[in-house]
Amino acid sequence: MNQNTSIMDSQGGNGQAQSKSELVDDQSVATKNENTTREKYERMKQVFRFLIDKAPFLIDDKATERCVGVDGKEQLKIKIDSVRKTIGIEDMADVELLVDVLYKFQDDHEKRLEKERKDMEEEENLENAEGGNPEANPNPLGNQKTSNEATLNGAAEGQASREEEEIDENLLRLDTELLTAALKEFHQAREDRDVNKVEMNAKK
Repeated sequence: MNQNTSIMDSQGGNGQAQSKSELVDDQSVATKNENTTREKYERMKQVFRFLIDKAPFLIDDKATERCVGVDGKEQLKIKIDSVRKTIGIEDMADVELLVDVLYKFQDDHEKRLEKERKDMEEEENLENAEGGNPEANPNPLGNQKTSNEATLNGAAEGQASREEEEIDENLLRLDTELLTAALKEFHQAREDRDVNKVEMNAKK
C-alpha cells in the first residue's frame, strides 16, 4: 500500500484525508487513553503494595517460605499471587473492582473526615459568636489580625497539602483500620456484579 494514501485508506476508503484538527483530536484521545491506562496500572501496583505492607496476614506461610533466597522482584510476584488467592481474585475484572472499591472507600472516608472537621469549626464559631463577651475580648482588632493570620497560614498549608496530593494523586492512603470493612465492601460489590451478570444473561 502506498504510504501517501494510508491515512485515506484508514478512513474506510472514502477518499477524504483527515484534517489537521482531526489528527490532533485523535492524538489527544490516544494520549488520554495512554494516561488512563498508566494511572490504572499505577493504582493496581499501589493496591497490592499496600496490602502486602499493611495486611501481611493475607500472605500465607508457604508464600513466605518461597520468598526466602529469591530477589525482590520475585518476592513481590509471590506475595501478590498469595494476596490474590487469599482475597479470591480470579481475573482482571476482580482486580479492577478491588482497586475501584479501595480508592472509593478512601475518598469517601476523607470526605467524611473533612465534613466532620468543617462541622466542628462551624459549631465552635457559632458558640464563640453567641457567647461573645466584650470583657473577655479586650483587643478585638488584635484577635482579628491573629484570626486573619491563621486563615492565611491555613490556606498556605492547604495549598501545600493539595500540591503534595497532586504529586502523589495515586497514592493509596487508606487507614489500615478500615481495610477489613473495605474488603467486605469489595466482596459485596463483586457478588452484586455477578448477580447482575447472571440476571442480564437470563434476559437474553
